[in-house]
Order: sequence, then structure tokens, then C-alpha cells
Amino acid sequence: MIYAVGVNHHTAPVTVRECLHLSDDEITDFLRGNTGRLFREAGIVSTCNRTELYAVPADDDVDGERLITELRRLRPEKELRDEHFFRLMFCGAVSHLHKVASAIDSQILGDMQILSQVKHAWEVAADAGSVGNI
Repeated sequence: MIYAVGVNHHTAPVTVRECLHLSDDEITDFLRGNTGRLFREAGIVSTCNRTELYAVPADDDVDGERLITELRRLRPEKELRDEHFFRLMFCGAVSHLHKVASAIDSQILGDMQILSQVKHAWEVAADAGSVGNI
């Protein structure tokens, strides 16, 4: 099973997206701290328009709501409401990632900068040791 959860320009206003933006160091720390505990594999795409966690859970107790809870803990001082987050799983999660990478799900349709951002997200996750076969 694979989940995609997070905020993007469809679900949250810019103020929410800005407060949940994560630096590479924050992403690395989050991935290293939760690989094996929360998920077996994961990566985070964090840009000005989205912060999205793609994860293969470590066990059956981890679902999309748990992943969102962990993302919220990164910014405990901010009011991140439930309706700001999207939740996808299985083919929906994979399809969403493909739409993001191909710039179909961009504010500016065809904005090809996102492909390099997705590639960078994979590189950060690889360096953190959180990527695998899936």
C-alpha cells in the first residue's frame, strides 16, 4: 500500500502552504526519524505550492490520518486544519504523483520546474535512506 497526504494549491490557502514548507534538512530529519517506525519507504515533495508525503507504511496501524498527524507535528505552533489536507492511497496516490511530476497538477499547467523538484525530493529521500523498490 502507498499513501499520498499533504497540502497543495487545491486544498489549502497560500498561508497554510507556506507554513508547512519544509527545508531539505527538515525533510531529511523527518525521513530518517520515521523510516522503519512510521513507514518503510517515503519521500516528501515540498515546494511553494505543496508539501506532500508519499509513504509505504511500516505496518497496518499506519494510515493516512496518522501520516497527517506526523506532518502536523512538524509545525505544532500553526493551526493546520483537517480540511487543508488531502488523502490518497493505492493507485490514487501513484496517479497523483505522476500528475505532479508531469506538471498536470500545477497552478501553471505545464510548469516543468516541478519535474526537477520531484527528482530532487527523490534524491533527498535516497540520501536519507528512505527509498526502496516501491
